[in-house]
Amino acid sequence: MCTTVNNLPHELLGEIFTHCSALVPDAPLVLGQVSRLFRHIAYSTPTAWTHLRLGDSERGSTKAALWLTRSKACPINVEIRTDASSSVQAVEVLREHARRIETLGLHTDTQVQAREVLAAVYGGEEEEEHHTGLRSLRICVASNALAPEILAFPPIPSITHLETTNVALGTLQALDLACLENLRIIQPLVSDPVATEDVLELASAAPRLQTLHVEARIADPRKPIPETGFLGQLTELDLRTNNLVPLLDQLIVPSLHTLRLRDLDGGRAGASTEMGAALDRMLLRMESEEGDVITRHNELRVVELAGVHVDLGDQVWKRCTERMKRLEKLLVNVSEQVETEEVPKVEEVREVRAGFSFGFGAK
Repeated sequence: MCTTVNNLPHELLGEIFTHCSALVPDAPLVLGQVSRLFRHIAYSTPTAWTHLRLGDSERGSTKAALWLTRSKACPINVEIRTDASSSVQAVEVLREHARRIETLGLHTDTQVQAREVLAAVYGGEEEEEHHTGLRSLRICVASNALAPEILAFPPIPSITHLETTNVALGTLQALDLACLENLRIIQPLVSDPVATEDVLELASAAPRLQTLHVEARIADPRKPIPETGFLGQLTELDLRTNNLVPLLDQLIVPSLHTLRLRDLDGGRAGASTEMGAALDRMLLRMESEEGDVITRHNELRVVELAGVHVDLGDQVWKRCTERMKRLEKLLVNVSEQVETEEVPKVEEVREVRAGFSFGFGAK
């Protein structure tokens, strides 16, 4: 028996329209032009209007008002690709519904413009009542020139997920990272290098941080860095940087179970031994002891290392693998076949030649 689209239950079509809008935010408008039935269903399904994308169009405020009206009380996901001056009216409309914004993505030319948009939506005397709904914030700045730290962002303490591209790290703590669980930092290779202490200070400002991903060039440390990297809740760490050893030496991560490292200068002489020694020191800091008895072993289960030719037969690496009592998978860049027997209690050891995005963040 043949069933046409028009004979499908309206609720099912509404679900389909909702999924379409997650992929193409303007889907409700397009689908509403297909037929009267589609228009009726699209305009009577609030969840189909929960993804709003704004650009530099002068009609941005009209579009924002339409989406916010049709989505009724549903949480909304907003993406803004604009310079701040061209969407003042649209931002004012968003401010009135700021408590409903669940995710916000900003794509601007400069960090100053990104700050102006955030300040317009969440700043002011009543900011505490405006940001309670925002959970995910993504800021992508086209310019490689980092803004000075005086251009700090307004506080938005409800954020649990933060992703930044080309944003000065010193400006981010002002967001209030008390609830932050996931942090992703991307600085293209053409950008200025970031300081190890800036990465540590930012991560340490988020006491609930569980995952940390950093893609950036790290500046050479000019002086010894005090241990400020205690990240008690961190379970996943992904670093794609140079100067990995000084960074790892400052981290205390007792709950870490997944570690992914990409050494951008791993071709240097002695890199394998240096990385093994740094990992061994980090593992030692993850353990708890009473006298000469280790009362708590590290929780590492997955370790991936790319960019360094690793010799697992080296004594320092043997010591590392012996410390990782719960290790389930070890993936390293090696030129020859590695036998699984070389790594005790490891289920999988194989050569990894995964592609790596040289430009950072490139799709």
